[in-house]
Amino acid sequence: MNLCMNQQLKFNIHFFRHLSLGAVLVLTLSYFFPLFYRLTHILAVLVPLIALVSMVVQNKKLILDKWTAEIYVFLGLWFVYSLIGLAWAKDLRLAEEYTRRVGVYILTFILFSQLFRKVQYRQHAHLIFQIIAYSYCLIYVWEIVTWEHLPVSRLYGVNVPIPTGVYFNENNSAVMLLLLSPFLTLKTPLTTGITGRIISLAVFLFILVAGAIQNSRIAVFFMALLGLYYFFRAKWMLKLISIVIISLGLVIFTVKFPNEYRFSKLLLQKQIVSTLNEGKSYMMTSSKIRSQVNHESIDIAAQSKLLGVGAGNYEVYMSQGRYHRTSWVLNAHNWWFELLANFGLLIFLGMLFIYLRWIYCIFILKQKSDRITYAEYDAYFISLLLFLPLSIVPSSIRGYYSLWIYFSLIHAVCVSSSTGKRKALQDLTEGSLANVD
Repeated sequence: MNLCMNQQLKFNIHFFRHLSLGAVLVLTLSYFFPLFYRLTHILAVLVPLIALVSMVVQNKKLILDKWTAEIYVFLGLWFVYSLIGLAWAKDLRLAEEYTRRVGVYILTFILFSQLFRKVQYRQHAHLIFQIIAYSYCLIYVWEIVTWEHLPVSRLYGVNVPIPTGVYFNENNSAVMLLLLSPFLTLKTPLTTGITGRIISLAVFLFILVAGAIQNSRIAVFFMALLGLYYFFRAKWMLKLISIVIISLGLVIFTVKFPNEYRFSKLLLQKQIVSTLNEGKSYMMTSSKIRSQVNHESIDIAAQSKLLGVGAGNYEVYMSQGRYHRTSWVLNAHNWWFELLANFGLLIFLGMLFIYLRWIYCIFILKQKSDRITYAEYDAYFISLLLFLPLSIVPSSIRGYYSLWIYFSLIHAVCVSSSTGKRKALQDLTEGSLANVD
């Protein structure tokens, strides 16, 4: 009798575990493919709670080390401060909405930072990131060829070959695709063998072309730098293959898609002329607008005595006369200044410290890595560096819940390094890491 009950209990636990993992996968896809806004927000609350309960039931406790606990505390303080900010926020609806987003950040980070402590889940993440990047590119191809777009796009119903993917506009779409692009270099079932490498290389080059079509100069510039970095690091055979693929791709694009080629050529010429004339023009060019927006952001933060104007209220203050100086741009177009203006200096410095700490950690792991693990740490390091310029590409990245899956992966890599690499982190974590796999 007891044996049957124990077997039934084990079956129930395993079933609940697999069910929660399936729900986590659905949540991941809903974050990276935000096509259904309300469904995503429902899943963002329910799934982490169910999955965390499942972890506690199986492991009796959550895996915590000093560094992870510090981040959890910071995120909790961020949420509490956001609630306190409701007292001085001018628009309570916007403040409450942003505060709910911060709550989603916390649940997402806790859930995935626990999951990614296991090596197999981190390896699965590499494959999932590659599948997501390939999927984005396939949607891009469909948009470029058919001149049609998904209903979530601002270009829905407009016949232009500018891809926006599963996001509202081109800049929003470019951020996640470029952030995931370094993971295309990692070895997974999709990238093994000569065929896998060629496909990965072709996708990598297509991302660069798509960025040019999207008219995103920052994205194109850093993607080109990334391409050159990998090109000069590659073996001579891969360099030759790269040149052949680029040449064939240009010929096929020119011959098979003449309209798209002419459109892309006009966009490229326009961007080159615009870039060269930035300093000479008396008009409010893109760089001048960004510079003025940054100035307004700092001024808003200063007027709040560096306490912040309240979650989501940045745009409210910008709409009160400031937008005339920014060519009617209301959004910060810079995640860091958005944090500073909305939440004040404390939250801004806290998030900046966490980000720089991750960079330092991954850099040390990369320097201490062997030939097998170097590529993995290199991809993490480059992706983290890319985040800094990419965080200023769209109007705001507050709705990018997928970023917190990415952040949790980076953090899990830092705290779950092997015993030999933990020694390199002792000065960073003030002692050896406890309870690490």
